[in-house]
Amino acid sequence: MSRPLVVIAHGTASAAGRRVVHDLAGAAGAVLGIGVRVGFVDVWGPEADEVLAGSHEPVVVPLFIGGGYHVQGDVPRAAALATGATLAPHLGADPAVVGTALGRLREAGFDEPDAGWAVVVAAAGSQRASVRAEIEAIAAVLSRRLGVPASTAYLSAAQPRVPVAVADLVAQGRRVAVANVLLAPGAFADRLAAEATAAGADIVAAPLGVHEDLVAAIVRRYRGAVGMS
Repeated sequence: MSRPLVVIAHGTASAAGRRVVHDLAGAAGAVLGIGVRVGFVDVWGPEADEVLAGSHEPVVVPLFIGGGYHVQGDVPRAAALATGATLAPHLGADPAVVGTALGRLREAGFDEPDAGWAVVVAAAGSQRASVRAEIEAIAAVLSRRLGVPASTAYLSAAQPRVPVAVADLVAQGRRVAVANVLLAPGAFADRLAAEATAAGADIVAAPLGVHEDLVAAIVRRYRGAVGMS
C-alpha cells in the first residue's frame, strides 16, 4: 500500500490562493497515483495538526519557499502527531522555483532584457539568515540566466523592503522587473503588486501559482522520501 502524501502550506483567506495549493497537491497525487490531503499552518483550515493527527506513515511535503518558522516549527510538530511520518524538504531554491519564477517574468513581458534592466526578487521575508540565503540563491540564478543584476527584497521581517529596493533602482536609472516568489495569490501578493508598482516597477510578475515544474518538485520529494527512483 502506498504511503499517503500530505501537503502542508501557509493558509490564506484568498480562495484563489487555497486553490493553488489544492491544485498543486492534487496534480502531484495524480502523477503518483495516490490520494493527497492538504493542511495549513495559519489563517485557514483544515489545520496541519488536524490533518496529520493519527495518520499512518504519511510523507509530509512543506509547500514553502523559505525554510522559516513554519517549516522549522509548525510542520515538524504537526508531523509528530502522526505515526511514522517522513518529513520531506521544503521547496527552497529548487530549480523548479527558479524556472517557474522565470516563466512568470516572461509571461509578464520580460522577454529580452538589456543592460538597463534590473530584477528584484520579492519574497515574504524572514528573520532567519538561512531563509534569506535561499532567496539570494534564487536571485543569483535568475541573474545568470537573464544577464542582468538581480537583488532581493521582502514584504516583512527583513530588509530591504520591496518599495525601497525598487525605488533605489529606479533612482539609479534602471528599469525594474519584479520576480515574485510568493506561492499563490492572496494579501501578500496583492500588497507586493501595489507597492512595487507605486515605487516605479515596470513589470511585476504573478505569483508562482500552479506550474508543472512545481508539481514535479512535490513528486520528487515524495519519491525521495519513500525511496522510489
